[in-house]
Amino acid sequence: ERPEQQQAQAAPVDVVADNHLDDPDIGLVLISLADPRDRIRSVQLLSAQAQIVRQIALGGDYRSALVSILQFVESALPGFTAIAYTSSGGQCSEIAAARMSQALADRLRAAFDDDPCMPGAAAFHEQETIIAADLGEPRWVSAAAVVAGEASSIWSVPIRLERGASCHGVIDLLGPHVAHPRDEDWAILDLVSRLAAIAHDHAELQDRLRRDATVDPLTLTANRRLITEQLATAMATSQAGHVVCFIDIDRLKVVNDGLGHEAGDAVIRQAATRLHDAIGESGILGRFGGDEFVALIRPGS
Repeated sequence: ERPEQQQAQAAPVDVVADNHLDDPDIGLVLISLADPRDRIRSVQLLSAQAQIVRQIALGGDYRSALVSILQFVESALPGFTAIAYTSSGGQCSEIAAARMSQALADRLRAAFDDDPCMPGAAAFHEQETIIAADLGEPRWVSAAAVVAGEASSIWSVPIRLERGASCHGVIDLLGPHVAHPRDEDWAILDLVSRLAAIAHDHAELQDRLRRDATVDPLTLTANRRLITEQLATAMATSQAGHVVCFIDIDRLKVVNDGLGHEAGDAVIRQAATRLHDAIGESGILGRFGGDEFVALIRPGS
């Protein structure tokens, strides 16, 4: 063997053999070789995905779920740093970052609302994944200025369950090099988008359930359960001076019979609005029954 020749180094390999010797049309043993690192990586990604789904199912808050998702994508795409934004009033505000510096996160957050040419802003408003593979290109000059040499590419992914679904925000992935997503990278971006959307929808559902458990749906005041708990708490405290008012709307049946229940509901809502304005933030107003309200006014108000 000549000195310049290098010996092949041993490497682990997955081997799958499929015996077709008894098949007259084939008569062969088919052997497939695969790099075990791909299998190990797939198992690791599935395990991380399962942990995130479990965290969401157990009722973790939205921000914590997003941080876990960002950590997941940073481990799946080594070298990338990630930041997530959520929509608010048609704009985006930063709510989560895993290991990105606070200074860079603040610059990116500010640029979202000020510069529609940022990849993340474009992904949010167009509701499509935007790949700024090379921030040296003229169209990304403002994005390059924002990251100030801390990234050479930005992949921006809208948070949504599927194409055409509502966009809840954006995840920005900042890469250290000029890079286009490979096929396996696109699969990760799609997974991250869906996981973040699931976390958002679950958080909204939990908020709605908590709200429905304590809020009267017609007047949006406290419901009977919450006002009863507040009264019990006030009675259990040693502090005196709480004022409790029981309020009933007279002749509501006349309105319901003469103008219909929609008109009656409008009267109840208007009464709730006026009572709330009169009580202010110093007390709590609750709908106790059909046309009955209870107001609890705290001492010193």
